[in-house]
Amino acid sequence: MNAKLKNRLKDVNLEIEDILKEIKIPQKCFVVLYTSHIDSLGSSESDFDVYVVYDAQCLENVEINKAASIVINGVEIDIEYHDINEVTGFFQRENRQVHTSYLSFLLRLLRGEVIHLDNELSKCIHEHIDKDRLEKIAIDTYWLDSLSAYNDALKMFNIDEHVCGIVLARNALNHITMAINIINKDYVFKPKWAYLLLKRSLGESHDLVRNYERFTLGSVDNPEIMLEELLYYIQNLTTKVRLWDGSGEI
Repeated sequence: MNAKLKNRLKDVNLEIEDILKEIKIPQKCFVVLYTSHIDSLGSSESDFDVYVVYDAQCLENVEINKAASIVINGVEIDIEYHDINEVTGFFQRENRQVHTSYLSFLLRLLRGEVIHLDNELSKCIHEHIDKDRLEKIAIDTYWLDSLSAYNDALKMFNIDEHVCGIVLARNALNHITMAINIINKDYVFKPKWAYLLLKRSLGESHDLVRNYERFTLGSVDNPEIMLEELLYYIQNLTTKVRLWDGSGEI
């Protein structure tokens, strides 16, 4: 078992068996347990996530709730059920549109701990989740999200709604930072961790870190100038990400 997960379970006095006996486990499935501590993130208040991946074709008149939440020993555990056919089909579709929460789910399948498995199904899922392809899809997704937020911020700038524009532009900066973190190989698919991971991988003195702090954590004396500079900076970053050739860092 992952050492960080093992320590986290010990800290909250929780056993794998405690979790398994409280969730509905269909035939022909595997169950993955994840906590942000696996990625050296989170806190003493962080919960656990359980992903039950099953073959819907094997279910006969069995109702599955797609999401649930339970509490064991005061610890919150979020449970999601996913059909294996949806997961494997994801990488077979072209021109896919995907929400980043689904990308996070796929990544957690790879990084989490399998606590119950059907050998056939477990092999199937790892054959169809290609980490390199997942990273590429995620980079493209965050780039597009950043571009969308940038365009919204630009509209606000053009009508002199600078404070609102800064909020939108900061959102764009956060999304493009997520893409940069993936390129730099220190990432999770949760935007709230964008700054921490950027600083962790590059160091506090790096220009990307300093500029992120300047545009998101610093005071705003002149909203118009701040927004103009932020828009120019985001445009520069989105161009770098778009032109990245797949090798090296940004």
